[in-house]
Amino acid sequence: MKNTVLFVCLTCLVGFFVPGAGAQISDPPTWDWDISVEMRCGNEEPAYLFNIPDGSGSPLSHAQRADGSYIDCTVEVTIVNWDGVPLANFPAEDMWLESADGGMVPCTSGYIADSNTNDLGFTLFTGPFYAGGSNEAVMSLMLSGIAMGDQLPLFNNSADLNGDGVVNLIDVGIFSESFYGEYSHAADFFHDGALNLADVGRLASGSGAQCP
Repeated sequence: MKNTVLFVCLTCLVGFFVPGAGAQISDPPTWDWDISVEMRCGNEEPAYLFNIPDGSGSPLSHAQRADGSYIDCTVEVTIVNWDGVPLANFPAEDMWLESADGGMVPCTSGYIADSNTNDLGFTLFTGPFYAGGSNEAVMSLMLSGIAMGDQLPLFNNSADLNGDGVVNLIDVGIFSESFYGEYSHAADFFHDGALNLADVGRLASGSGAQCP
């Protein structure tokens, strides 16, 4: 699978010094970086992920396709400079995934990387994530608040339908409106294009869950 690489000028990201092996960011940065962002399942077809605010939802290795089948969509990130020198030890808390429509509502640190970049400038997003709400727009890797790399066709929903950080009777009411009314991606927790008992089971699995 061919990675699509975006050349990013990190002169926008001032004030950082990253210790450890590999390249470092000076203040201000003086060179550019190549950032590769890939889902293991590919960046071409959409994938769907079910979240619960307490992090007990689905990991990215157990994402779904539109037909309900499971697939590994772990997100892999690599950052090197134009000379191929990796950016090591870039902080995990400064890397997160964000939806373009703002519909996915993460808890604090709900969608950050698993770890700082290693000596090869590499890190992962594996989930499960701590989040509510849902998104119907693509997601992007954010570095210190700036969108980087490929846009990811990763669409989320959560038992916390209104994104207030807790799964309660309000969410049950919202779910019921869709279950007995018009189809909604936000309520299709077992993503198969229909609202049925599988979705009721996933809603029940998140009952009472809340952001840490």
